[in-house]
Amino acid sequence: MTKAEFFNKLNDNANTIQAVAAGLAKDPDQAHKLYLETIYQALKDLSGVRNHQGFKAWLVITMRNVFWSDFRPVA
Repeated sequence: MTKAEFFNKLNDNANTIQAVAAGLAKDPDQAHKLYLETIYQALKDLSGVRNHQGFKAWLVITMRNVFWSDFRPVA
């Protein structure tokens, strides 16, 4: 997937991805940071998505991994 294809698919799925971020982070500022960090991490690993149909799922999994490693509250 090229970067142009990535951003086209991201634009198609932005509302869903932002809603997932809001559900995970609960705080709007943290949700925005999670969204941006997810995009950054996904761009670093464009080879992780093998087909365009799996893009949204791949991005949600990337977001979940970013959340659990960097954003989840420590008990």
